[in-house]
Amino acid sequence: MGYAARVLLDSVAPSGVRLTTLEVTFPRFVLAEFNTHRQFCLDGDTTLSFESSATAAQSPPGHHATTLRDFHDGWHDGAAATLRALRLGSCDEVTGEIYRTHVVDAVFSGRKPVFRVTLRNGQSIVATKHHRFMTSEGWQTLEQAAGLSSSAKEVAGWKRPTRFAVNGIVACTQAKGRVDTAGVADGPSRQRAVFRHFVEFDSIAFAGERDTYDLEVAGPFHNFVADGFIVHNSRNSASSRAVPTTKLIERVEREPALPLEWGRNKAGMSASDVLSDGEAAAAMRVWLSARDDAVRHARRLLDLKVHKQELNRILEPFLWHTVIVTATEWQNFFELRSAANAQPEIRAAAIAMREAMASSRPRGVRHGEWHTPLLQPDEAELALEDRKRISAARCARVSYLTHDGKRELEKDLQLCDRLREDRHLSPFEHVATPAADEHCHANFRGWIQMRAEIERGNGAVE
Repeated sequence: MGYAARVLLDSVAPSGVRLTTLEVTFPRFVLAEFNTHRQFCLDGDTTLSFESSATAAQSPPGHHATTLRDFHDGWHDGAAATLRALRLGSCDEVTGEIYRTHVVDAVFSGRKPVFRVTLRNGQSIVATKHHRFMTSEGWQTLEQAAGLSSSAKEVAGWKRPTRFAVNGIVACTQAKGRVDTAGVADGPSRQRAVFRHFVEFDSIAFAGERDTYDLEVAGPFHNFVADGFIVHNSRNSASSRAVPTTKLIERVEREPALPLEWGRNKAGMSASDVLSDGEAAAAMRVWLSARDDAVRHARRLLDLKVHKQELNRILEPFLWHTVIVTATEWQNFFELRSAANAQPEIRAAAIAMREAMASSRPRGVRHGEWHTPLLQPDEAELALEDRKRISAARCARVSYLTHDGKRELEKDLQLCDRLREDRHLSPFEHVATPAADEHCHANFRGWIQMRAEIERGNGAVE
C-alpha cells in the first residue's frame, strides 16, 4: 500500500458537466485535511440561531445565537457534546418547511476572498464565491447565482438578478407538507409552521479576505440557516470499524503510514523547515516505537474481547486510508491541497488525484442513464435499479468485493437495503444521473444524486 489515486468512473452529462469518482489512498493521519476541505465557506461573523432541544418549541426561551467562528472554536475546545444538543434551522427541500437539525461537525476552511450579498429586504451575508445558496432556480454557487465576476482589484460585478431563499414565512398546515393557503384560523388539525420564501438580490460587493468556516449538519437535507439565508454544506471512506483487528495489526506492522518529511516545530499551521537527517532518523524511531506500543495495547484489548469498533481506533494513526470521492468541482481543492505550503502528505494525494484525472477521458452519459461507480463490465446487462443499488453498496464498502474478498451480488443488494433502511445515505451520493440543467443539485452541479430520489421517497428522479 502507499499513495495512490485511480479514476473509478468518469462521466460527462449532455450539459458538458464532468462527474468523476476517484479512489484515493493516503495516510489516515491526514484524513481530517481531506474531509474538512471546503470550497463552500462562510465568514466567521455569520450568525447562527439555535434552540435547545428541551425547549425547541419555545422562542425566545431556549434561544441561543452565536457567530460561526465562536461556534467552531467552542466545538473544538471541548464543548461539542453540549453544542450538538442545540438545534439549528434547516429547510425541507420538498415542502419548504423549516425544521430543526443538529450539527455534526464544524470546520475552519481557511482565509479566502469573500463577498457581501445584500437582498432587497436588507438581509445580507458574507461568503466565498463558491458557497452554494438555495435560490428560486435551485442550488447555485454565489458565482452562478449572481453571474459574479471580479477585476484584478477584486471589485465585484454581476450580470443578472436572482431570488435567494430565506427563513421564513409563518403559515398554517393541515397535514405534513401541506400549507393551508386559505388562511383559516388554527383548528385541532392545524399547526403553525415556518416556511422559506424568496427575496430578490439587490447588490454584491467584495469584502476582502477573511477567515471562513463551514458546518456539516445531520440530514435528511444537508442545508442550514445562516444569517437568515438557506445555505448548503461526497465522499465515502473505508472504516476501521469494519475490518478485523488482526488484519489491521498485520497492516500496521507490515507497512505503517509514515510522514513524508519531518517538519521543525514552529508557530503556525505549516512547517517551513525540516529536521536534519539525524534528527529525522530519531523522529522515525520514536514514531515506530509509538506504533509498537499501539499494537501491543490493541492485542491486550483483543484478548479482553473488546469489540473492534473501539480497539481498532488505537491503530488509526499508523494506517493507510482509502476513500472514494465523487465531485464535479475540483479546481479549488487542487489549488489548496497541491500548493507548496500544503501538508506534504495531503499534497502527495492531491497531486496523484490531479494526474489521474488528467489522464482520464470521460464517457458520455445521456439523460436517464446513470453514473454507477464500481460496477464491473460483465454487470452491464443487469437491471438498472439493481446496478444502482449494487454501486451504492460497493461505494459504502469502498470496494467491489466483500470484506471476505468475494464478489457477491446478493450481499451487495442486501447491504444497499440495510443502508437505506438505517438512513446511512452518503453512499447513495456517488450514484447520479444527468440533470436537465447546469445548476447545483445538492453536492453536484449538473447531476442529481440517487440520494435525492431516496429522500423524496418517490422512487424516481424528475
